[in-house]
Amino acid sequence: MSQYSKTTRRTRSDAMIPTAFTINQTADKLGVSPMTVRRRIADHTLKARKVGGLWLINARDLEALV
Repeated sequence: MSQYSKTTRRTRSDAMIPTAFTINQTADKLGVSPMTVRRRIADHTLKARKVGGLWLINARDLEALV
């Protein structure tokens, strides 16, 4: 099972494209620390939602930040 299994969608080519990222994945994509991502969530610079104990950042919101 893919690490993105619950947060992906299929495209026409059936490739898995993440629609949401964890804090660590977001930090890797932005080249910052996970703490910086948490700060941006806390100050509402970056939208996120909490699912269970896991913060998820929508791919579109991440793209809007970059």
